[in-house]
Amino acid sequence: MTWRTDFSTFSQLTENLAHLTSESYYYSAKRYIDFVSATDEVDIRSVPFSRKLLRDYAAGRRGKVSECTIEHEIHGILAFWKFCYENKNPIKPLSFKDLDIPIKCSKNPTRPLTHSEYSLFMEKIYAQLINLY
Repeated sequence: MTWRTDFSTFSQLTENLAHLTSESYYYSAKRYIDFVSATDEVDIRSVPFSRKLLRDYAAGRRGKVSECTIEHEIHGILAFWKFCYENKNPIKPLSFKDLDIPIKCSKNPTRPLTHSEYSLFMEKIYAQLINLY
């Protein structure tokens, strides 16, 4: 696909994404194109975007991948939508919030340390540092 390099550069520079995140966004965009188009050759100026299409895409991914993966893919598709818009696609991009897609992603399942756990942890680190010097 000819747009891959351009989108990768766009997402790294405009969206300030790391290389691997940019690659992941590309694959999300490709998956979306496969969802909305019967052909691999697509003109980015005519890729269809809408709230309904993205909701349908998310609904189709449910049960196949985690909610966090769906959220990440949607962000990738939104970055692709912005890229397409800046390359003459007439459909103005929406924000993630505007999509109203209910995502139940646990952002940080790790339990924070209590004060006593933190103190014990720091004491052990300090003791190990003392042994080094």
